[in-house]
Amino acid sequence: MRILVAGMVAADPRQGGATWAVLQYVRGLEELGHEVWLVDPGSVRADAGAYFEKLALGRRAFFGSYGGPLPDLLLNLSGVLRNQPAAIRVYVDLDPFFTQVWHAQGADVGLDDHTHYVTVGRTVPPTGHDWIHTLPPVVLSAWPVASHVSIDAFTTVANLRSYGPVDVDGVRHGQKAHSLRELMDLPEKSAEHFAIALDAHPTEPDLVTLREHGWELIDPDVAAGTPDRYAGFIRGSKAELGIAKEGYVASQCGWFSDRSAVYLASGRPVVAQDTGFGGSLPVGAGLFAFADSDEAADAIERAMRDYGRHARAARAIAEEHLDAQRILVRLLREVGAEAGPTRASIHDVSNAVLAALLGVESISRRPFEYRSSAPLAELEAGGRTLILKDLSRDALTDRTRAAKLPLLHDPRREATVYRSLLADANLGTARLDASISDSRRDRFWLVLEKVAGEPLYQLGFERWAEVARWLGRCHDHFAGVSADYLVQYDHPFFKLWPARAGVSLPGYDAAVARLSALPTTLVHGDFYPSNVLVAPGRVCPVDWELAGVGPGVLDLAALSLGLRDEQLDRLAEAYRLARTEPPEATEFAVDLACARLQLAVQWLGWSPDWVPPPEHARDWRSELPVLAERVGL
Repeated sequence: MRILVAGMVAADPRQGGATWAVLQYVRGLEELGHEVWLVDPGSVRADAGAYFEKLALGRRAFFGSYGGPLPDLLLNLSGVLRNQPAAIRVYVDLDPFFTQVWHAQGADVGLDDHTHYVTVGRTVPPTGHDWIHTLPPVVLSAWPVASHVSIDAFTTVANLRSYGPVDVDGVRHGQKAHSLRELMDLPEKSAEHFAIALDAHPTEPDLVTLREHGWELIDPDVAAGTPDRYAGFIRGSKAELGIAKEGYVASQCGWFSDRSAVYLASGRPVVAQDTGFGGSLPVGAGLFAFADSDEAADAIERAMRDYGRHARAARAIAEEHLDAQRILVRLLREVGAEAGPTRASIHDVSNAVLAALLGVESISRRPFEYRSSAPLAELEAGGRTLILKDLSRDALTDRTRAAKLPLLHDPRREATVYRSLLADANLGTARLDASISDSRRDRFWLVLEKVAGEPLYQLGFERWAEVARWLGRCHDHFAGVSADYLVQYDHPFFKLWPARAGVSLPGYDAAVARLSALPTTLVHGDFYPSNVLVAPGRVCPVDWELAGVGPGVLDLAALSLGLRDEQLDRLAEAYRLARTEPPEATEFAVDLACARLQLAVQWLGWSPDWVPPPEHARDWRSELPVLAERVGL
């Protein structure tokens, strides 16, 4: 399809972020295989023309007026282009609430002569048009996970004022200047540093006040004067403090920044002013919403308490919710430019479909803050709080698919484990409320009780010992279990991994032969601390996608990842003594070392297209020779 994107890339030069906001659409559509043209119809001043030339966008990009062929579809960002013929003409509103209010007040914001209307707001004032909600797209290939933090601060890039405030029913809906005034004391409430690149007049009095309260003000041209500088500033930052226009906050229109979207894609946590975006994106891990400086300080503390987890959650949010390939396919489908999907993800189906699945009259839902390898949503149905999980392989992000070996992936397995094994085991695992297994439509969903617990890795070590004892009881309960839908953690499975990991371990056969000779039980297969929720009197492992049959010591090996020797010994003893027939201590220590060795090799060989999180890669690479020595290799 021939698509023309109209947007401001150079008319206001030295705005690298604004340029990127338009290029996300251009590059995203190109990645989908469309013939994409671009026009910025702004005034061609000398500085703007020079900026445009340096962008080197190619022969399909125009500045001033469009000189390309007739498009099939026009994506008109903020209505900047007038009188452009196309079969489908889409107005894309990037300034929700303000656009609609100005239109109602009689201003010409360019809504005329379009066939469809799209907005990045969730709820906007009525204009007589049917507004379609979208999120800002991010081209993930252009925004990889950043590595080194070079700016030890919460940062952002912003225009302090874009235009005057709007009064609606006696309520001021102002600019970022108004929002920042309510956050002046934040540096005094947080141990973190705040460095913001504000585009403002040099005589702006708020700049003086910000410095007096401890804010560092960065030259916006240095930080974001070009697309490359903008990207470098964001990737080098530790996290973002997202400031929204006061009008977005007051109206709760659900606006979410394209700038915050690329922080998330870069693996940088975002703490942002609450505009109501929690109805579209999961908050609580990687992304936090705040209403005032006290809430902002609390969210910042939570983000920094477990930075690695929140950095990974940030990227996961971008992959699941902001990926340009997903966002733009959905947008094209909504405006009738593409046929409907061959399958619908849980984010696409209606509440009526989900209500019918659960046998209730109605439901409400929101994105779920816990990050999994599969898409999740939280449901409220019939007084119950539930989690909907999409196990279909096509629903996984590309990165997750790379980490899920086809030989291990069975979208039916987890639901079957809950239904056939865990339901009557009385072990405190989540209750299965419903499931769908439909191969024809590639629809594999399960609906589980939401367990109100904390991830184990956030708790003190005594709770770890409690989990180890639970694991011992679980393995006793399922001793000798067998089912063809379970992964077989056996000698052929263990032998797969050295070649995949590119390691040579003489004697490895003896270690895995020892594991293969151990009694078998139900193995979770992914029993890491992040997959175990703990509540008072309850231990609840989640994500049973890799459940299988094998030696139970494999789960204990996963649980003990990265522990010191003293902690490992205590955990192993708690597990061993919880067994009905405790194994001999010395022999069990060797079994556990063999299991940890196998798990290290398995992690390093998981997939040729997948790289483990850096901290885990270091764990396994450093432990591999130590474990090999312990088992006599």
